[in-house]
Amino acid sequence: MPTLLVLYPAYGTVSCARLARYAEELNGLRLVLADEEPTATEEEMFDEVVELPPPQRLAEAYQILRRWCDKRHPDGIFLQSERGLLLGSLLAQEFDLRGPGVEAAHLCSNKYLQRVVLSRAGISNPLFALAENAADVRRLASDFGFPLVLKKTLTLPWHGYVPASLILLTPPGWLASRRPERWRWTATQNASSLWSLSCRVIS
Repeated sequence: MPTLLVLYPAYGTVSCARLARYAEELNGLRLVLADEEPTATEEEMFDEVVELPPPQRLAEAYQILRRWCDKRHPDGIFLQSERGLLLGSLLAQEFDLRGPGVEAAHLCSNKYLQRVVLSRAGISNPLFALAENAADVRRLASDFGFPLVLKKTLTLPWHGYVPASLILLTPPGWLASRRPERWRWTATQNASSLWSLSCRVIS
């Protein structure tokens, strides 16, 4: 019986219930859920459950599933959200399964590298730069001017694991009627080395 490994299905467009119905229709597909803190309902839907750590603990989750795949070798892997993208691409590569390549998965998960590659290919992007600390944010704000958009480099919820973030410049003229001269911006950094921009309007 073919086995499909379903990896971190939360936030995807296909629900676990829909996958279970699909498996029943095929009458011969074994579903294995690999996820953090699976619910009792999910455990009933799947033929087997492999409990994983949160997706930001990528190396640990990879070792767990690598050992599982060594013993059972699934016939396919199903991943539909960024939570499972990097892990799924590594498993697909190692066990010769259909799936996104590791390089493509990395680019899709890293907003800075996405824009570097797109720019090199001649595809237009907003102005962007990488900032690694609050001092970089202040310097880039001074160089670029406002308005700015501050985003995490990685789209996954790494939080304190990845302090670097991405600065994007919004289209010129966007604030023309919003009196930006009255805005005061502050770059702050917390105990976890994460930082953010805050704004207040001067009356």
